[in-house]
This record gives sequence, structure tokens and C-alpha cells, in this order.
Amino acid sequence: MNENGILFDEIDPLSGQISFTLVAFATAFSAGLDLFRYRPAASYYDDFDDINDINYWKYANQLGSYSALTIGSAAFVFQILSIFGIAVELNLLVWMWGFGAAGMSLAMASNALRYYAYDLAWVAQEDSNASAAGMPAEIRAEMVEISAMETSMGLTIWLESRNWWAAQMMALPEDKRDEYMMKNEDMLALFNF
Repeated sequence: MNENGILFDEIDPLSGQISFTLVAFATAFSAGLDLFRYRPAASYYDDFDDINDINYWKYANQLGSYSALTIGSAAFVFQILSIFGIAVELNLLVWMWGFGAAGMSLAMASNALRYYAYDLAWVAQEDSNASAAGMPAEIRAEMVEISAMETSMGLTIWLESRNWWAAQMMALPEDKRDEYMMKNEDMLALFNF
């Protein structure tokens, strides 16, 4: 056991590194597929234009997908660099502030827009608008898919956070490690260190 109460026989830094790398890759890759292959904005959301002047469904997906693509790509690049001991502090910042705070805030905003789009589509379908036929079910299925993806990634991050944190601390130079551990006592408490 070290001075921070970490039992090294319970820590698997490689597992944490690999898991976080795969989460970042999956985030960026799935967002890229949604944006450029499965849901191209040029035509996919056209039916919603007949329901409302502002296409909230399109904007919800673009906000969520472009932010996931950007943040996931940055997290992936910095996570790979961190595995090799390069830019470890930047990797910590990207995961805590980019993937964590900014990513969750943007996802929340995107989901709020999507719920509003769902409500508008549901009202239009109830009013027998032909353009809205089946649209609420499609938006709801999309919301379930996104929720499942976000939940699985969140669980992976939660399960591997201790391993990942230990890997990041081991990769930092000793003087930076001590400084970082002292500055981030709240983060240590979050991860139960």
C-alpha cells in the first residue's frame, strides 16, 4: 500500500488505459458514423421541417454528434499519447474537463433538444400530420440507443477509473505527481483513493 491508500495488487493500470482508449475511440467513431454515414444532415431530417420552423431534431443530433466526435477524438489522441508517457497532464485535463464537464453538459443540452423535438413530433402525429407519421417512434428509438451507449461508456469509465488514475499518476514525473495529488484531493476522494 502506498501513502495514498492504493493497494497496488488491486490496481491494473493497463486495463484502465485500454478501457479509456476504447471509450474515446467508440465515442468518436460512432459519432462520425452517425454524422457522415447513417444520418447525413442534407436529407435525413427533412420531414421534421414540415412540423416546425426550427428543426430541433437535426440540431440536437448535430450538437451531440459533433461534440462527441470532437471530444472523443481529442480524448483518443491524448489517451494514446499518455500510454507512452507523453502529454499526461493534458490527458488528465481532456478527460476531466473535456470528456467530463464539457461532454456531459453538451450531451445534456443535446438530449434536452431531442426531448423537445420528440414532443413536437408527438403533437404533430396526434394532429394527424402526415409528415410526422412514425417520427416519434424513430426519435424515441434514437434516444434509447444514445442512452444505452452513454450508460455503457459511463459504467466502463466508472469501473476502470481507479486503474486509469493510477496509470496517469505513474506516468507523471515524481515532482509533478506529488504536486498533482496535493492539488486534486477532491478528485482523489471522488475515486475513493
